[in-house]
Amino acid sequence: MDRRSFLLAPLAGAVAAKPRYAPRIAVQVYVWTQNFAARKISLAEGMPELFRSSHNAGYHRISLLNSFFTPELFPQTRKLVGEYGFEVCDTYIGGPVHEESAARATIERARRQAATASLLGAKYLTLNADPKPNHERKTDAELAVQARMINGLGEELNQQGVSLLIHQHAPEMAENAREWRWMLHHTDPKLVSFNLDLDWVFRGGNQPLELLDEAGSRVLSTHIRSSRDGVWSESIGDGDIDYKAIAAWMRKHGFTGYLVSELAYEPRTRPARPLEEDLRLSRLYLEKTFGVKA
Repeated sequence: MDRRSFLLAPLAGAVAAKPRYAPRIAVQVYVWTQNFAARKISLAEGMPELFRSSHNAGYHRISLLNSFFTPELFPQTRKLVGEYGFEVCDTYIGGPVHEESAARATIERARRQAATASLLGAKYLTLNADPKPNHERKTDAELAVQARMINGLGEELNQQGVSLLIHQHAPEMAENAREWRWMLHHTDPKLVSFNLDLDWVFRGGNQPLELLDEAGSRVLSTHIRSSRDGVWSESIGDGDIDYKAIAAWMRKHGFTGYLVSELAYEPRTRPARPLEEDLRLSRLYLEKTFGVKA
């Protein structure tokens, strides 16, 4: 090794050791179900518009709800995914998992849905464990059942070539994210990863960066939405959550998972633009803030 190579060797090593940063932007379809409900049209009637507008807004990856995989709608889903060349990044399902018999039914539905979604190339199934009917506190014993059943589902899906992600809303964030932390520390990292909804973390009274730090490399996907003064915005932008700080964390840790644009309306949200335009503006904000192209 000559003198110059010797002097540059430590620098080359540092560059090589830098974590890879390559997030992938995707779009979630939930807001479309709200849009169609307001217009009193069925999902079957609205699906062509959903896929066309999402494509026109600049997205190439899409996250689909369980309703897209029913026997009645799956042929249309499959046709439109192919027509617009979407990568299906994951499929979402919810259900009770804290009680044994109900959990078995949820897991059977999840297994079937993952198998159907894998026909479209989906490699992830995102599961949201339902809260109790009146949002009562789950007991330690119920959380132990939930963790055991989720581990079992993760193992089954792993054998199918599908990875399991845990999603969360506000109930899991109660008591300093008690339920979420229980799942983090009582599920097998080899079998169970996380889809962290950053807005629901914030709404639940926790700090997104703190939970990102705690889960680390187990976070393979994030749901991103914006609010101002606690009200959901019609498109993603600056607001209550500091997404620039989130992006800095992801760069530091070499995040390669999904940044999923998940718009949603609540009663105080006042959309002033067509949904396609809001989706486009959200994509542009994510591209600029996170430094990646959709």
